[in-house]
Amino acid sequence: MDVHGRTHARTFAAHLTGADELRVVRDTDDISMGTYERCVSWCKSEDVTEISDLTGRVVTNATFERLWVDRCQSLDRD
Repeated sequence: MDVHGRTHARTFAAHLTGADELRVVRDTDDISMGTYERCVSWCKSEDVTEISDLTGRVVTNATFERLWVDRCQSLDRD
């Protein structure tokens, strides 16, 4: 699982346990701003704007890689 998947999984787990604070560390990935904006747009179009919106959408690592990571990485290749 990539760093984003681990981050989302940890954040979602924290949400499920009732955490109301998280430590945030600046992302150092070399993802372009255009790619990042496109990924955010996809989230918004699926009504995923906060971590609780992932409830009922948990998938296997393989599915996450195929449906999300590959999709995001293809933007940088284009």
